[in-house]
Amino acid sequence: ANLKLSENASKYGLRLLQLFFSGLYLSLKDISKIIKGSKSKIILASIISILLIVGMFKSVPGIDILTTLQSLYLPYIFLVFLMCITALLIRSYRWQFLLKISGQNAPFGIVYKNNVFGFFLNYMVPARAGDFAKTLTLKATTGIPASISLTTIFVERIIDMVIIMLLLVLSLTMIPPTPVTNIIFFTSTVITVILISGLCGMYIFNDNLSKMFPKYKPFFDNIKTTTGSMVTPSLAVPILISIPLWIIEFSTIYFVAKSIG
Repeated sequence: ANLKLSENASKYGLRLLQLFFSGLYLSLKDISKIIKGSKSKIILASIISILLIVGMFKSVPGIDILTTLQSLYLPYIFLVFLMCITALLIRSYRWQFLLKISGQNAPFGIVYKNNVFGFFLNYMVPARAGDFAKTLTLKATTGIPASISLTTIFVERIIDMVIIMLLLVLSLTMIPPTPVTNIIFFTSTVITVILISGLCGMYIFNDNLSKMFPKYKPFFDNIKTTTGSMVTPSLAVPILISIPLWIIEFSTIYFVAKSIG
């Protein structure tokens, strides 16, 4: 009633849209600065990327890379490329927002670069090593303690699992359940419970852990403080933007499949 939504809803909506597009414009300006570099570095990076892609094709048995590339429907591949870039932008904004909630300010450009580096390692190294590595690179570039950024990444993973579970429930209303889908849903539920329980356990037993490992008391204190800061209505923003993020992620697989028939 105080906001007079019935009278001013359109004004509020327009203002939010203006803020969104202003933020997107500034983000793109940051990225334009990131990708600037010497021609030799860009050429070297391109060669390494091509070799890695060829290596990944070669590592899959029964795939002829030349035949596969010739059969691709390029408009779909270009669309997937744009979707991947969009997903990385959304992920970077989400991480930056979580860092802000925890009281840390990191420029979008630096967050984006660290995110790309983390994704690169996740694709090349098992056990999501990139998630741990990018906390160290973020500390080196911004000074944000690794314990804080790691906690925000942990929260990201919890949000991801919750959104995936919700989308899975939605998909199960459209397709008949099978033993495989039931296993996937059960596994997703268990992983989500483990992640939430782990974070809550670190928060509740912080004092005990600090006494057991006094050397790491600042580390545990940062985790507790960061976890406590996440209990805020502002957390709705990264949760909401995770829905279109995962729809984009799933769509990339769909359009890649379409591109090869």
